[in-house]
Formats: sequence, structure tokens, C-alpha cells
Amino acid sequence: MPNERRSQGCYCQKYVDSISRIARLEEDVARLKRENAGLREQLGKARRTALEKPFGESTSSASRLVKPSTPEPVDEAERMRRVGGARHGHEGHGWKKLGEPKECVDVPAPGSCPHCGGELVDPPFDGDETRDVVVSYPVKAYVRRYRARAMYCRRCGRPVRTKIGGVMDGCRYANSVIARAATDFYLNGIPSGVVSRGLGVNKGTLLGAFARVSRILEPVRDRASEIIRSSAFAQGDESRWRIDGRNGYAWVFIAGNLVVYVCADSRRSAVAKGVIGDFRGIFASDRYSGYEFVAGQRSFCLEHLKRDAIKVREDNPESRECAAYADAIVPVLAEIMKLRAVFGEDPKAYRRAALDAGRRLYEIVHRESKHPDIQKHQDVFRDARLRTWQWLIGPEVPADNNRSEREVRPIAIARKVSHGSQSDAGADERGVFMSVLHTLKACGVNPAERLEHALDRYAADKQTDMFDALFGGLDLNLPVLPRGAIRKLPKAITGK
Repeated sequence: MPNERRSQGCYCQKYVDSISRIARLEEDVARLKRENAGLREQLGKARRTALEKPFGESTSSASRLVKPSTPEPVDEAERMRRVGGARHGHEGHGWKKLGEPKECVDVPAPGSCPHCGGELVDPPFDGDETRDVVVSYPVKAYVRRYRARAMYCRRCGRPVRTKIGGVMDGCRYANSVIARAATDFYLNGIPSGVVSRGLGVNKGTLLGAFARVSRILEPVRDRASEIIRSSAFAQGDESRWRIDGRNGYAWVFIAGNLVVYVCADSRRSAVAKGVIGDFRGIFASDRYSGYEFVAGQRSFCLEHLKRDAIKVREDNPESRECAAYADAIVPVLAEIMKLRAVFGEDPKAYRRAALDAGRRLYEIVHRESKHPDIQKHQDVFRDARLRTWQWLIGPEVPADNNRSEREVRPIAIARKVSHGSQSDAGADERGVFMSVLHTLKACGVNPAERLEHALDRYAADKQTDMFDALFGGLDLNLPVLPRGAIRKLPKAITGK
């Protein structure tokens, strides 16, 4: 009977319900499988993102999503080394001398003993005591009113007004206020709102004064760029910078104590060309291809190559060849980068040590290797243009690019604080002010005082040479090289 009903296509309701329930369950299983696959893919991406370093071994700790924990100390000596403060039993060095005081204040003696109220008399010994204390002047700006009598010329009948020193025509703020505020904002990295509140001045008016002064100082940056362009050695680096909500870059170029900043909305080589153009000296940088236009000799940073060698080992943990290569080349590169600090004052000793380290480096990078990552790393040192060997010239040419990376750090910090500039004009103003103030700082003078005096000279005479007013008499320490670029490796290194 059941077979006859099935053959006739007749099913009971219970059978039909079971088939429907099985179909729904199969659909749910297929849906859950798709969701599971999607979640697995998302989890895999999250894990990779957490472990990856966006800029390889050059990734700063702030840009890493997951930072490794510091391992526990293996012994008591290591634990004590990590403890902050002075070592137990250290006597210390005492207070540093404060120098000659600028003013002296006589403090009257008390009228009676503070303990018992008794009468005080002069002691049998010299009772005069001195104590030097560091004090500060009030930081708030204040209003000063000048009264000046207007006169008329008897011959031409024109009015003649007395020139007020220390302030530019049509400006509400004295040069001292502008110089100090610009130093706090562009050099010390203090936000403009904090600067304006600290001085007690209007923020908008202060930013307007910055815009006016930046136009006065712009020829100074242009002239500094010309000097860098004609120098024998220069360095460069760049960092991200936002301009009016757009992604941009801040560039820094250095020659001696001259530091030039440029904020642009692009990382194209056209920006660097506008600063160093037909530069024919030795230019130190990372391996960014945007500097390939340099007509002179490029010099690659060995610190970046050291990180790349470490990355070769980390990317291939199972390869003994990669581990052996990294263990061999990393200490040599670290030694080369320390030569300048150890033998900087003795060029002959530097030369001997450089040739010795160079010979060992040459041997490592010319060994036969099978792993493609090692071969790629070795090819950078085998480059016919010798862009990784210019440190052989002498201590005047560093093997790393740390100086420009240190100079680009302030603008990277400013990016995290202010998130960039609100306009193209503001970005250009930042580049001008930072160029002037960081150069003054590198020359070892007080940037605020020097800028104030230069603005005072300009206020008195519009024809003032601002480059001379700012940097006149200062040692710009422009690099002088003992020899030209390395075009061929010496026999002491190659053995040929």
C-alpha cells in the first residue's frame, strides 16, 4: 500500500513536513558556512594587520598596532639596570652653578626670634648670607601706549611721524611678541591656541601676524636653498603632512647648519627639484626613487639597509642561510655607522678603520648565495654607482641619514598634535618659519631673540637684508669634503 501511494505521487502530510524541514536546515547550514568563511577571512586580515609593520623595519613604535612586551629580566643585574633613578650609593654631583646673577635683592632680617619671640642681635661672625634663585619674568603680554608728536615739514607741508622701534607699521603686536610666539609654535611645537592664551593675545590676529612675517622671511628660505644647492654635501628626508584635509608631505633638506623645510601636497620629485635642483655634490638619503634626478652622487643610508637585513632573517625564519647572512652583515653595518663618532676628529684613523670594515663588508656582499632575498640585498651594495660606499670619503660623509630624520621628527610630532595645516598658505608659512628657526637653533643662538632683532631692523628699514640680519656672523658650518665622490672602490677593499 505505501509503495502504491508513493508510485502514484501521493505523500502523507508528515512526510511532506519532514522534507520541508530538511530543506530549511540545509539552507541554514549553507548560510552558516558562508558566514563562517567570511568571519575566518576577517579574522585572518585582523591578525595580519596586527602583526604587520606598514613600513617594514623602519616602522616606528607609534605606527605598530601590536608592540612586543619587554621580556622578564634574566638575572639580578639586568633587573637593577632597568630600575630608574641613580644607582644605590651614588653620591651625586650636586647643583650646577647658575652663573652671575642679573639682579640682587636685599632681604630685611626678622624683627624677633620666630621660635621664642626673643630680641635678635648681630652675631659674632659675618651673618650675611647669599642664595641664588632662578626666577622668571611674567609671560603675559601687556599693552604699551606710545605718545609721539606729529610734525609738519615747512618746505613740502607733509606730516612727519616719529618711528616707533620694535614694531612694524600697521601691526598690533610688537616684534618681541611675534618672535616669541613663533618660536613656541613652530620650534617648540606648542599649539597655537595654547600660545595665544599664554600670552593673552587674540589667536586670529596672531596668525595674521605670522602670515605677514612669513612673507618677509620667504626670501631667506630661498637663499638658504641656493646655498644648499651649491654645497658639497647635503641630506634630505620627508614625512607625511596634511594640507586642508589632503594627504601631503613635509620635506627637509640640510647642509651644515642650514635646514630648509617645504610642505607640499605631493611626494613627487618636482618638490625636491624646486629646492636642490641641479645639486652636484653628494646627497644622502634613503633609497626613495624621487631623488634619482640628483646630478651629483647619491649616498644611501646604511641604517635602512641594516633593517632590511634583519627583515630578511625575520621573513625567512626557517632559512639558515638568511640567518647566517644577517648575523654576518648587521654587526659590520653597525660598526661602520659608529666610525664617525669614534674617529671623527682623526681622519687618518677613520680611513684605516673604514678600509678594514669596508673589506669585511665587501667580502660578505660578494659571497655566493642561493636565497633570492639575500641576492636582492647584496645587489644594493654591488651597484656600479657605489651609492652605499660614499662613507669611505671621510667622517664628513656619514654612513646614515640620522641627521635629516631627527630634523623631520618635529614636523611629524606637529602632525600628530595639529593634524596638519588648514590651507596651502599655512603650510608654506610653516615651512618658512621652521627653516629659519631650526637653522638658528642649529647655529647655537637663541632663535626668539635673533628673530626679534632681525624684525626690529626690518621695521626700521624695509631694505634690510633679512638673511644677513638673521644669520650674519653665525657659523653655518657648511660641509667641506677632503676629496670627491667615490667612483671606484680602493684595492684595499676589493683586493684587485
